[in-house]
Amino acid sequence: MSPLIASTIPSELSFTPHVVTSFAHELDKEPCFADAGLVDLFDSYPRASIEIMTMGSRLEDAVWRRGDPGDLSGSEILRAIAHGHLWVNIKHVHREHRVIAALVERLYDEVAAGTGEALPSWKASTLLVSSPTAFVEYHADAVPNFLWHIRGRKRVWIYPAHEERYCPAAILEDICTGHKPEGLPYDESLDAGAVCVDLEPGQVVSWPLNAPHRVQNLEGLNVSLSTEHVTKATRKSLRVVRGNRVLRRALGRRPTLERSGLAAGFKAGIGTIEHVFTKLTRRRATAFEWPMTFRVDPDAALGYVDDARSQSVVSSGAGRA
Repeated sequence: MSPLIASTIPSELSFTPHVVTSFAHELDKEPCFADAGLVDLFDSYPRASIEIMTMGSRLEDAVWRRGDPGDLSGSEILRAIAHGHLWVNIKHVHREHRVIAALVERLYDEVAAGTGEALPSWKASTLLVSSPTAFVEYHADAVPNFLWHIRGRKRVWIYPAHEERYCPAAILEDICTGHKPEGLPYDESLDAGAVCVDLEPGQVVSWPLNAPHRVQNLEGLNVSLSTEHVTKATRKSLRVVRGNRVLRRALGRRPTLERSGLAAGFKAGIGTIEHVFTKLTRRRATAFEWPMTFRVDPDAALGYVDDARSQSVVSSGAGRA
């Protein structure tokens, strides 16, 4: 079995990333990501785990909405994406799709072998299939991820992590604890501080933990695999962020984000207690809803038609990269 990672793994790569890193992979040669494989996936996959979204026309005022594929066939859904303005999250492929799940395991095994690090204690994956004009708004994620690009061309802007100008600490705390969706306030002046990476098929990129980023498709039907994971270090970071939120909300403090030392341990302890208390009291973070306001239509110019009769649905937004 030939390796899926096609180049020497960069020395700076880590499951707990601190810098932007890119290298080559071979997923673009796998049949499951060709048109026929995607059609089969759409036809067989649980429809509840397929989020079909559109996002408006401008990054500055993007409004994400979810659409209903109805009883369309897989080929009709793919046709709508190919010429429309849609972003599709195919969630839980690490659980639902045997072939892709096996590929993800191989990728992580190869990264672990190349970096000498232990495998993450938790990982998940989402397959992204999106239109030539689609984009993802400016946002930050709670855990690290790799964006394995497979088809089409896209551009990723990656901004400095843990700087107030790019992502206020209070907002990051809400994102990491599930009290707020991932979106961040965007202004085009922020782009001056971004690292810009153009992805061709067969490239992967990762970025520092919690670094804000956004994505713009450039050409063709885009297919990418987004994998996210948790390591011992990132779990501690999440607990520190959770502890900081308690200190900010309950005590009116303005805490900093330490990654090591006594202060980090103290805050991680507060975060762990708060997390356990939340579980024991069965309180849940806020549920986020995107209104289901359109129907997928492969014959429509944007791949969909508005449908005001549709009902809103709860969606996590996971996997948008």
